[in-house]
Order: sequence, then C-alpha cells, then structure tokens
Amino acid sequence: MQALTHWPLAARARITGVFTDIDDTLTTDGAITPDALAALGILNAAGVDVIAITGRSVGWSEPFAQSWPIHAIVAENGAVLLRFMHQTSAKPTHSLTSTLSKSYSQDTATRSANLARLHHAAARVLREVPGAMLAQDSPGRETDIAIDHNEF
Repeated sequence: MQALTHWPLAARARITGVFTDIDDTLTTDGAITPDALAALGILNAAGVDVIAITGRSVGWSEPFAQSWPIHAIVAENGAVLLRFMHQTSAKPTHSLTSTLSKSYSQDTATRSANLARLHHAAARVLREVPGAMLAQDSPGRETDIAIDHNEF
C-alpha cells in the first residue's frame, strides 16, 4: 500500500462513489461512531455517493437508510436496495418530500417461490440441527432466511 500523498489529487477528484460494508467496517461494536457519521456527511456534502452493503435484513437496514447521510443500503446480501427518491427527481435525496424506495433483484413471483423453499429448508434445519434457531432479525427479512447455530 502506498501513502495517499502518492495518489494525484486529480485522480482522487474523479471518485463519484464509495461502497462500504456496515458491520465492523462502518460501525464499531455494533454502533456508528460520531466520527464515522461525520465522515459520511462530508462525503455526502462533497457529492460522493456512499452505498452501504450488508447481509442483514431489510427491517434492520431501514432505520439506517432513513437516518444516515448515504445514497443507499444494499441489504440481504444484495437482494434488496433501499434509497430515498425525491418525488420530482431521479437523484436520491433526503428531504421532507422524499420517500424510501425499495427495489428487489428478483421479481415478486420469483421471490415468493424462493421464500417458500427457504422456509421449508429452514424448518428442516431447525428440526434436524440441535441448537439451530432463526436469527433475531428474521421477522425483518424479505428475501432470505438466517439461522444461528449455538455450539453445544
């Protein structure tokens, strides 16, 4: 790795977006720190779109999509995109006239069929694997199932 001083300012100025993981990358011990939140605000003010990515559920992700100065959150391992859309603009923005938009990587019929299969598989895992249980954020999941396993 080289020092940032070796990276020409003109090259850095061409950056239009940043992708980041959330858990223990953007957050520390499960919470966003004031300095990380301030950095997001600085990037937002500079016109750099930040897209946070997580395997966590849509339900877990929505409050952060609403309160952090970011362009979007990709949740459930890429299956769902959350972003604010201004009513008269295609550019995502946070304002009193914006709404949180939810887009899926699969159409409704495919999601429904896959979710039914996932629930069937989860029921089998819960029956057959001692100590397995649905993850705490399972009620907020729309496209996948997470199972926690406790060592016994």
